[in-house]
Amino acid sequence: MKEISLCVMTRELCHELYKGWENDPDIYMNMNLFTTYKYDENTVNKYFESKQNPSRILFAIMKDGKPIGELHLKQIDRENKECTMSIHMHNDTGKGRISVFKRRKGI
Repeated sequence: MKEISLCVMTRELCHELYKGWENDPDIYMNMNLFTTYKYDENTVNKYFESKQNPSRILFAIMKDGKPIGELHLKQIDRENKECTMSIHMHNDTGKGRISVFKRRKGI
């Protein structure tokens, strides 16, 4: 099995991830809202900057040293030790193959 890991998302990893990003038409109930994703350096920079705040942590999901997705911890409530988590995968290549992350201390 190939190595899957998490690391804190950097601007460089964010660009690497989104250079190969594909929107998934299967998640759109209204196909009129679907658009093909096109990489844009300025858009990715703005996206990365928008995620830099104390109420969130953005991780890169790594496989064999390359980013294949992102994991967001958001709406972090440190007092109550709660947050919301979301996972977005790069494209369909990991669908049905990556299902469990081992829990690590400090994450």
